[in-house]
Amino acid sequence: MKYLLPVIMFLVLGCNSDDDDNSTPTSTAIDMTGVNSITETDDVGAHFGNVDSTDWTTNEVHSSAVNSLFNFTDTLDYTGAQSSSIFISGMPNPTQEMLTLAVDAGNIAVMKFVITNTSGQKIQNGAMKFNSNHPLFLFDLNDSLYASGNYYRMYYKFYKSDKTVFASGHGDIKKN
Repeated sequence: MKYLLPVIMFLVLGCNSDDDDNSTPTSTAIDMTGVNSITETDDVGAHFGNVDSTDWTTNEVHSSAVNSLFNFTDTLDYTGAQSSSIFISGMPNPTQEMLTLAVDAGNIAVMKFVITNTSGQKIQNGAMKFNSNHPLFLFDLNDSLYASGNYYRMYYKFYKSDKTVFASGHGDIKKN
């Protein structure tokens, strides 16, 4: 009987699975690798200087941590939104106050966006509907939320009328 307690303790400690190689990772951190490598553009979107090949693409698969940032409701009418080729650009970058987001979708497009700081914390989010007559959206970065000299990342997703995602990506922004 006096050996029963040590045997039970040995069995309990031996069943600890913290060191198992097949355990599921529990990290929900957002990977901000490369956030300080912006694609430099002028006021009309022409590239100058550095070009980051991961910026402003539409074929990215977001992590579950990034996807969770998109769990907000919007009041947009998704009617008419359809899958299409998307060209997206942020300009000028770096920017002092206003960032123009240019979206060429060819069709009606609904986009949700989330802007994070370099720690992956959400600063701003929203949704917008684009069409060929209104392909531009202005972001006012002259707010106290956006400090000069810092980098930010805009994650975005494009949706069809049935609210399924057909394109997603990110673009990095520097505020001067």
